[in-house]
Amino acid sequence: MDSDTSSWGRFAEILTSRDRRLAARPPGPETARLTEQLLAMLTTSMDVASDAVFWMDAAARFVYVNASACRSVGYSPDELLGMTLYDINPGVTPAVWSDLLGTIRTVGTFRGEGRHRRKDGVEFPVEILSTHIRLAGQEFVNGFARDISDRKASEAALRRRVDELSALQSTVLEITSPHELPEVLATIVERAAHLLGADGTGLYLCDPAARQVRLVVDFHTPRDYVGTVLAYGEGASGMVAQTGEPVLVADYRSWVGRATAFAGDPLRSVLAVPMRWQGEVTGVITALRTEDPRPFTREDVELLTRFANHAAIARENARLREGLRQELLERRRAEEARLDLERRMLSAQKLEGLGLLAGGVAHDFNNMLAVIAGYAELLRDRFPEGSEEETSVREILATAERSRNLTRQLLAIGQRQALEMKPLDLNRVIRGTEALLRRTLRESTRLVVRAAPDLRLVMADAGQVEQVILNLAANAQDAMPREGTLTIETANVERERAPAGGASSDTGAARAAAVSAAGGSEQPTGHCVLLSVSDTGAGMPPETLSRIFEPFFSTKGEGRGTGLGLPTVYGIVKQHGGSIEASSVPGSGTTLRILLPATDQPLLAEAPRAAAAMGGTETVMIVEDQDQLRGLVCRLLERRGYAVLAARDAAAALEQCARHGGPIHLLVTDVVLEGMNGRDLYDRLARERPATRVLYMSGYPRDILSGQGLLDAEADLVQKPFSLASFAQRVRQALDRPDP
Repeated sequence: MDSDTSSWGRFAEILTSRDRRLAARPPGPETARLTEQLLAMLTTSMDVASDAVFWMDAAARFVYVNASACRSVGYSPDELLGMTLYDINPGVTPAVWSDLLGTIRTVGTFRGEGRHRRKDGVEFPVEILSTHIRLAGQEFVNGFARDISDRKASEAALRRRVDELSALQSTVLEITSPHELPEVLATIVERAAHLLGADGTGLYLCDPAARQVRLVVDFHTPRDYVGTVLAYGEGASGMVAQTGEPVLVADYRSWVGRATAFAGDPLRSVLAVPMRWQGEVTGVITALRTEDPRPFTREDVELLTRFANHAAIARENARLREGLRQELLERRRAEEARLDLERRMLSAQKLEGLGLLAGGVAHDFNNMLAVIAGYAELLRDRFPEGSEEETSVREILATAERSRNLTRQLLAIGQRQALEMKPLDLNRVIRGTEALLRRTLRESTRLVVRAAPDLRLVMADAGQVEQVILNLAANAQDAMPREGTLTIETANVERERAPAGGASSDTGAARAAAVSAAGGSEQPTGHCVLLSVSDTGAGMPPETLSRIFEPFFSTKGEGRGTGLGLPTVYGIVKQHGGSIEASSVPGSGTTLRILLPATDQPLLAEAPRAAAAMGGTETVMIVEDQDQLRGLVCRLLERRGYAVLAARDAAAALEQCARHGGPIHLLVTDVVLEGMNGRDLYDRLARERPATRVLYMSGYPRDILSGQGLLDAEADLVQKPFSLASFAQRVRQALDRPDP
């Protein structure tokens, strides 16, 4: 319009100049001819102008229109000249025209936009330049109108493009940010609906294994479509999932591929495009029109495809984020498991070191205890009962017994003690200790025993299990200084074997809420028996709970505990192939749960109680490198009538046996000797004297001796320290044992 307007301006200047020349001429034929020529030129220029030209009077009646004006609204010149501005401009009323005319009078020229209506009723946008003119005493408005439909369409397309880019940019930012996937997908389908001018949108996810698509997100659909499932090939979305190609349906009501799930729904036009990731269709986005009669276009396909691509990326990003989260979680769990294993290994190393130390000193210490206790027993028999001397000797024996128990505790912690393993009913052991517990517990402590019926048997040492129960009961009572309840329970448990890197799980009892890391990493699986001891005391914080199995760690304060009770329990449980776990809640008490592997072996018949040890007349060879202990046992046996040969080591024993012409009925020898050990000594002697029996002595536990090849597992062994009465009884039993 700017170029046309400037051309018209230059032409007007020419006409104005010529008009001044005509005015200077006198009237005459030549002047009239030039005037007619000027009018013809003006009329022609108006008719060939591309803009519509309207002249209106003050009443808005058309008094002149050019050919472009007639073409623009579809009327003939005669029709238009009988019309007013109100007939072709639906936005102008008499009131509006009055205001507009006043403005034009004031400013002279006014530029604006409006809408013209063609003869067929179609409206189109126009840009109008209006000028106020007074001519021959009359008032006119000269208007130039230009059709700007193309410009408006371009502007609308540009705005839509900007909106698309803005929406896509926002979507890109969202799919690359840690938003939840459902939220991102809902945003994508909502934006797609707005930009496409769709009445509703939906997003399906593919299940290739089932060959189905499921609607997971919808926006403004005729009803709630979420959860709708379509088979591959069914409906527009199912067809896209099957073929991987967009589907554009102009009239869904008459489309033969319509899905039965949407029967009766007012769907007019449907557009469905695939979500692709690395060439695979992972989902489908659909757009619906239910009221708008316009069908979707190929441009709409391209736009919706962009959103579908973003949705596919968003889903993959969410999958990767979830995978990363799971990997980080697994790494954290693995790190926690590694640290837990390190703590367990450190605790096990502490116990192993203590066990080695205890085992190393046990031999000599037990020899000394045996001598002390043995001679104290001999002294006690010389004094009247109740005398001052007899009382002093009893204190010596009591101290020796306490020292023996301390050694046993250290051996138990290091899992080095000798065990007498046999099938055992835990319920029977608990019943055996219940009476003792009720006598020793304070009156303010309530004892509750819940024994499971048909409890499986375990392979255990009855004395050690009793020690475990008594230790745990004593700890529980200390945790309840005023009043409380001590509960002892048993149960059958099925413990599943855990996958690699995981922990076993109980199916017969609940897992402890807070488990101490000192419980050991190897836990029994399969058929197990649970022994649980609980109190309602003060409980323990996690930092205390994690150390309760450490040797010499005590919560009772200085001088009130040795810190060996729970470590002793731990050692006994682990030596039985079991596990122990502790859980505690401050203010709510503590529970210790012991799992022992069950056994299918039946209970053994109880052996009759042994009669009091008696003496004999047989010949016994004593081999012991500790002089005091050797002298003590020789003195004991000689008093009971035996013929005794004694030697300090194997070489001296073989030499004496060679000189002795009579039989040697029993060899009593220490296992660990200088030069030749006790087992090799017996093997050497048995070749020459096959009728000779053997009874071994040692301060080392049987498993250490067997593990080092110093003793057979079934060999007859008396553990140091021993009382004189028990030693004499074992000698008699060895001599009376029937031949194999």
